[in-house]
Amino acid sequence: MSRHYSECSKNHLLILCLTLLGVGFRLLNMDVNIRYDEALSYYYFSGDSLIQTTHSYLIPNNHVFHNICVWAILSFFPVETWSIRLVAFIAGCFCIPLTYYATIRYYPRGQQLLRLY
Repeated sequence: MSRHYSECSKNHLLILCLTLLGVGFRLLNMDVNIRYDEALSYYYFSGDSLIQTTHSYLIPNNHVFHNICVWAILSFFPVETWSIRLVAFIAGCFCIPLTYYATIRYYPRGQQLLRLY
C-alpha cells in the first residue's frame, strides 16, 4: 500500500513540476507581439459586441467559445496583449495535467507519461 502511495505521489509531483514548467514557458510568451491570427480574432470577433462574436462567420477563424471568453475578459480588463491571451493561457495550463489524467484513465499503466510529450 505504501509503495503504491509513494508511486502516486511521485507521479503527482512530476505532473506538478511539468505543469509549472509549462506555465513558465507560457508566461515568457505572454508579451510577444500579437500575430495575425490573434489580431484577426480580436478585431472581427472579440473586440465588438457579443452579437458580433456569436453570429459572424465571415472567416473560419471564429472559435465561438474562445471568443466569447475573450470578450468577457475584455469587459473586465483593459485591452492588452496579456488580457487577449488570458483564455488561451489558462486553457494551455490545464492541458498538461488533464492530458495526464485522461491517459491514466484510458491507456494501460506506464504509458501515461509518454502522452505528455
